[in-house]
Amino acid sequence: MELSQPTGSRTIRRAVVATVGASLLIAGVAMLVLPGPGVVTILAGLTVLATEFHWARRVKRKLVVYIRRRIRRKKLKEGISESEVRELSEARELAERVPELVEIYSWPPGWWVRAMMVQTIDGAFFGPDGKSRSISSDRDREVLVEARRLADVVLVGAQTIRTERYRPMVAKPEWQSARAAIGAQPAPVVAIVSASLDLPWEEPLFGESAITPIVFTDGSATRERAMIAEEIQSTGCVEIIECASLPLDALEVLRQRGFTRIVCEGGPRLLRDLFSEIDEIDLTIAPMLVGQVVPASDADLEPNRIDWTLEYVWDHEGFIFNKYVRA
Repeated sequence: MELSQPTGSRTIRRAVVATVGASLLIAGVAMLVLPGPGVVTILAGLTVLATEFHWARRVKRKLVVYIRRRIRRKKLKEGISESEVRELSEARELAERVPELVEIYSWPPGWWVRAMMVQTIDGAFFGPDGKSRSISSDRDREVLVEARRLADVVLVGAQTIRTERYRPMVAKPEWQSARAAIGAQPAPVVAIVSASLDLPWEEPLFGESAITPIVFTDGSATRERAMIAEEIQSTGCVEIIECASLPLDALEVLRQRGFTRIVCEGGPRLLRDLFSEIDEIDLTIAPMLVGQVVPASDADLEPNRIDWTLEYVWDHEGFIFNKYVRA
């Protein structure tokens, strides 16, 4: 299915992509009979077109399969020339390059809430070990790092903190020039939504992060847990903020503090509760089945449909990466 037709600057981008990609395709076809790297140029054209058009991605995948078969024939000594092998190898290398993450996951101006999700084909949000990392990939984690690179806040639920054991959010040297250029703090602040205050306070996240983490709660925690949280706060390792309504009030507090680029990393319950406030969904589909039951929504929640536009889709080693924005 073709991507829905965008408007404004996106329309201009698609027109430019179509023009450049078509020019490369025409040149590549001409090089099939004239001197020049025809297959490489055709792949380059399809790679450009694939950033905006689904049909180009399909054609590109088929061409990559053909290239691999041709190279395999050479290995079996079936009479393909060395020059053709060299050209096909260059084409395969070009075809297997992934899109530029900096471009795909750039931030628009103003307030923006970006939701990061990974799930399996059967809809599970975590593997048999109860962690999302076991259904992730190296490239998926690179996407997560890029989403965080210029973010003001990493917003996450307490269950995810307990399960995934977040490491301290440190000021990475390679991020500093870009963050300084937009007036951001040296590192994102980790903001945790926890009504119960049942958190792994002993973890280095509390005490070793570049910016003091924030915990949003609603006053419903037991007295014992509240006292522990207050004690941790007195050491300067965390800031506790009580809100009347979680998690929506947490977003309002972040907005009032001047934060604009919010990355919400789940888990599923937090994403569900913020459904109406999310501007972008970055969904990775992992090529696996885990056979776990997907939690159903609470019965007292009123169904609410929100339409989305698929802005980017690309694949890497069987993982499908989708970027949706509000229609």
